Amino acid sequence: MHTRRHLLCGAAALAAGVALRANRGLAKCKVTNPDCESSNCLVAGVTISTVAGPKPVEELAAGDIIITAHGPQPLAKLHRLRVSKADLVMIHAGCFGIGQPAADITLTAAHGLSIEGLALVDAGKLHCPGIERVQLPAGETVELFHLEFAGLHMAIRANGLWLESLQVTATPYLPRQAGGHWHELKSRVRSAASSIIDLRSPTDVARDTAEAMAHAA
Repeated sequence: MHTRRHLLCGAAALAAGVALRANRGLAKCKVTNPDCESSNCLVAGVTISTVAGPKPVEELAAGDIIITAHGPQPLAKLHRLRVSKADLVMIHAGCFGIGQPAADITLTAAHGLSIEGLALVDAGKLHCPGIERVQLPAGETVELFHLEFAGLHMAIRANGLWLESLQVTATPYLPRQAGGHWHELKSRVRSAASSIIDLRSPTDVARDTAEAMAHAA
């Protein structure tokens, strides 16, 4: 059943031409914002799971104990930046099933989602219902946040979804799908052909899994 869902999802994306433009439900999602070079940011209002309970990201401070996929970890630094340009994505509540996420979450398109511990998939590389592009009105700014852990890159829980923290390590803690339209096209072709011969990479499988969950939700 899952293999069939993956095939249908991948084939539908190719047929719609979405693969050539890169990213699920968010056609033409591309990180081009010079004001947010690190790109894996969250907006104010997103709640982060801590040992003291959920807390808005903007209220966090160094030393807060954050719940991560690797166990509770102290926050080393909360980065804040206000920008006039941002490639933003909104993932609606329940996009991937009940409580996934528990509430709408807005983040940058290049922010990696941890999909069942398989790989990191940028939010902007998913094509399915429940995800939409967010346009920042002309003349307005938005404050962005990312969480840094001392020498660590890991998954944090935000609005019920596992997302990556700021990557301060040479390599991510999980495989990450390569960027670029050509890599995206090859990945979609592998997914579309997977019922015949499965040559998908872990990142392909992670993306297909997320899209199947969203289509089934």
